[in-house]
Amino acid sequence: MQTAEHLQRIRTDGFTVIERLIDQSQIDTIKQELAPWLHGEHYGRNDFEGFFSERVYALLAKTPSVAQLVEHPGVLAIVDELLPRRRFRRWIRDAAAATDAGRQRDLGAR
Repeated sequence: MQTAEHLQRIRTDGFTVIERLIDQSQIDTIKQELAPWLHGEHYGRNDFEGFFSERVYALLAKTPSVAQLVEHPGVLAIVDELLPRRRFRRWIRDAAAATDAGRQRDLGAR
């Protein structure tokens, strides 16, 4: 599916699915990085989050491999069309800063 088709789905359905965006090794890495936070202890707090859905917040700080999803050219092409350029650049800068701060905090805790 091309960028234009994903944009049309977002406009009509409110979402799109990018199939096979990453390979199995990337999926395995993300699962491994998430493992320390998935122990059935942090479930959603309301109907929106889902009371039976385990939650992990600040993914970019906790699982650096998730950045591969955020920074994937296919994702960026779609987001670039949806967000004004200035806001998008600020979002990326803030996400990168949060990721770096999280890594520094995690390294200091060891």
